[in-house]
Amino acid sequence: MTDRRILESTEELCMKLRHMKLSGMADELERQNNDPNHDLVSFDERLNGIINAEWNLRYNKKLNRFIKKATLRYPEADLDDTIYNPARQLDTDTIERLSKCSWIEEGRNLLVTGASGSGNYAKQLIM
Repeated sequence: MTDRRILESTEELCMKLRHMKLSGMADELERQNNDPNHDLVSFDERLNGIINAEWNLRYNKKLNRFIKKATLRYPEADLDDTIYNPARQLDTDTIERLSKCSWIEEGRNLLVTGASGSGNYAKQLIM
């Protein structure tokens, strides 16, 4: 098969993948074919990359949909260096342990308590 014919069949294959709503696989296949070293990678590794790309795309879409549906007050909130500020007097070991979310997989509950308005105080410290 000539390179031109392979390129045409790849484009057709990507079109079919997109039609079947497998755009993550199509994008990864295009990325692999644009890589000049793609023939150095085994078929299994290439297929694994294509499948993982689709899996990751779907997982991220699902996660973003859940975050949006949750109508969180601060959906972009994350743990940053401000938790290590000594003035905040936070138990950073506990926060790091909780951030791994293993308590969810264990089926345990989490109850956060504190003084009323403590969120505003923390917000003022960050700014």
